[in-house]
Amino acid sequence: MTNRAAAALLAIAGLAAASAGQQARVNGSSWVHDIWQPAALANKTLLDITLPGTHDSATFTLQDHFAPGSNALLEDIVRLADKLGINAYPLVIAWATAQNITLKQQLDAGARFIDLRACWSEPSEADPSAPTGWHTFHMVLGLPIAELLDQIAAFLDEAPGGEVVVVEVTHLLGSNATTQAQLRALLEAKLGDHLVRGMQFNATLQALTQGATKSRVLVLLEDWDGDGSSTGLWPDALIRGEYANQDNVPKMAEWDQGLIETLGGTGHIFRLWWTLTENVDDIVAGVLDPSKYPTKLFDLVRLANAQLAGWAAANRNYTLGNLLVVDDFENSPALEIAVADALRNCLDDPQLRARSPSGDDCRSWGIAGDCAASGSHGDFVRAHCRRTCLQC
Repeated sequence: MTNRAAAALLAIAGLAAASAGQQARVNGSSWVHDIWQPAALANKTLLDITLPGTHDSATFTLQDHFAPGSNALLEDIVRLADKLGINAYPLVIAWATAQNITLKQQLDAGARFIDLRACWSEPSEADPSAPTGWHTFHMVLGLPIAELLDQIAAFLDEAPGGEVVVVEVTHLLGSNATTQAQLRALLEAKLGDHLVRGMQFNATLQALTQGATKSRVLVLLEDWDGDGSSTGLWPDALIRGEYANQDNVPKMAEWDQGLIETLGGTGHIFRLWWTLTENVDDIVAGVLDPSKYPTKLFDLVRLANAQLAGWAAANRNYTLGNLLVVDDFENSPALEIAVADALRNCLDDPQLRARSPSGDDCRSWGIAGDCAASGSHGDFVRAHCRRTCLQC
C-alpha cells in the first residue's frame, strides 16, 4: 500500500468514527472532495454513490406572479380573491416554499443535486406586470434563472477541486424553440468550464474532476437530446425515479421502497424523492382549521424528515438513490445519510454500488441471506463481501 493510499484510508477511518455528530463535523462545502477523492475511492462513478439534494431548490424566494400554465384553477381562484380584496398569494407561497436557504447556502451545506423548475415568463392580459425571461417557479415565479446559475457558479469557483454537482432543469413552461435555445446559451455562458463535457457522464470521479483539480456540474435538461459530451448539456432521460405524489409518510415510504428494490444497475442515474406533495384537501383543511391541519408545506416536510433517518437505516443494504432529494435540506439528515453510505463503500465490496440486473452483487446476496449459506457459493460470498456479511 502506498503512503497516499494509507493516508486516505486513515482519513476515511477517522470520518467513520464520527457517528451521531457526523453531519455537524463534515464540511458541507467540500465533503465530496474530502470523502470520495482519495485514491482508494476515486474510481467510483455517479452511478455508484449517493449525493444528497434539494427538491424545488429555488423556492426560497417567490413572487406574486403565477408561472404560465402551472395551475389554471388555482390561478383563477387567487385572482377572484384579489377582486374581492383578499390577498391569497401568501397562502400559495406558503404551500410552494420547499427550501428556506439560497442555492449557494444549500451547496455550502452539502447539497449536490439542484432541482430547477424553469419557465419562460412575459407580460400577458391576465398578468400585465409579469417579468420577462427565464425564471424558476413552483406554482408562482421565483428568481431569474441567470441569478440562480450565478449562485451555482460561485460555489463551484470557491470549492476545492473534486466537488461534483448535478443540476436538473425541467418543465420549461411557456417556452418555444427560440427561448429554449436562449436557455441553453445561458447555461453554457454561466457554468462554462465547470460543465461536464469531453467525456461520458458516468466517468469516474477522478476523471470528472481531472484528478480532483476541478469542480464540475452535470447539467440535465428536459426536452433535449443533444450530445452532452460535446455541449456540456445532457438529456434529462439519463435520470430514472419519479416522486410518490403522496401527502403522507407511509404511502411515500411504500412507493420509495418499491423504487429501491427495482431501480439501480440500469445505467441511469437513480433519483429518490423523500418528499410529500400537498393536495387541495390539505390546503382547504388548513384554512378551515389551522389548529388541527397543516397550513404550509413545511408542516408536511417536518413529518417526512423526522422519519428519513430511521427508514434509511432500515434499508442500508440498498442504494438510496444516486440522488437523495429532500425538502428543507438544512434540517434534514440527507447529508449524514450520504456520508454514511460513502463510508461503507470500498473497492473489494460493491454492496453499496447500484445492484446488478442479475442480482449478482453483494447487496443482493446479503438480502437473500447468502452470507450464511453453506457450500461453495456461501464461501464465495463471505470471502468477497466482507462488509456486507460482517458489518452492514
